Amino acid sequence: MQSCLFDLLLNAYLIENSKSIDLSRFKLPNITPSQNVLLSLETIYNNAQQALLSDKNQNQTQEQKNNENDEKIIDRDDGELSQISITVCDESKTLKRQFSCNRLLLIREMRYFADYLKDEPDQAEEVDISVHCDIDIFQWLMLFVHRRSSAELPELEPRIAVSILISSEFLKMDKLVPISLDYIHKHMNEIIATNCNISCIPDSLFRQLAKYFHNPYEIEELHDRKNKIRGKLFEYNLIQLLNDTKIIRCQHCHGIMTIEQIKNIPCLTDRLILTNNGKIHYQHKIDPKFIINEWIQEIHTQGENSWRNTFWIVW
Repeated sequence: MQSCLFDLLLNAYLIENSKSIDLSRFKLPNITPSQNVLLSLETIYNNAQQALLSDKNQNQTQEQKNNENDEKIIDRDDGELSQISITVCDESKTLKRQFSCNRLLLIREMRYFADYLKDEPDQAEEVDISVHCDIDIFQWLMLFVHRRSSAELPELEPRIAVSILISSEFLKMDKLVPISLDYIHKHMNEIIATNCNISCIPDSLFRQLAKYFHNPYEIEELHDRKNKIRGKLFEYNLIQLLNDTKIIRCQHCHGIMTIEQIKNIPCLTDRLILTNNGKIHYQHKIDPKFIINEWIQEIHTQGENSWRNTFWIVW
């Protein structure tokens, strides 16, 4: 009887946990008829929990090591890695300056150069790299490339944040782009005050930036009297709103609503029905001739061609 009970309980437990437990990691106790069945099962359970905890700790340790290896980017000058010379031409200042970086580090942090440095390290030294860029901006980028840990990140400033973002996207610096976007989102008012050309941000980057301003009230609070960026942010938020929400027009009452509102917004009186549970529903019918882009354009015209006004009308 004890053996049957033990098999039943053990089988139930292992079915529940077999996918997450490596049974080879712990030793099953010897079961004798004189042992208490529940006590033996508790021993197995405790061993299993210890095995799971050990696996979890190992995974966390490995993940931490991977993160540390990812953060600790060391510029080695021991000759083991070939050095690449980069000539930066600053046309606005009519200046040139040489920067040096080891090959593997450059490929890792600035993927733009990967196609130009596919040769062997000893051949890569012969590659002549020239970049047309503001020298101060490129120097900042090289400080980012040569960082040894996240604690050594160079400090971003409102006056250079947009230039850093555009340069990092062009040079395919995947780790720096989100850092720059987040900084610009948090310091937008300071950036606007610097009178930098925010409109030069490419559409692909601006779409990413607009997602940080998912709250329209945050856009409303920007100190942007010259409308350098607020109108465009409202435009992209409107596009996102229309992508996330299906808007329809009723063929009978010509009311415009979301698909979720279709049962709650009143229609014509002859389209009203009373359900068996006493609730009132309206029988709207989706108008297949409704073209949402034409409706948005009409609202945009009524709103004095302001994307801010258009957004709040649709909202």
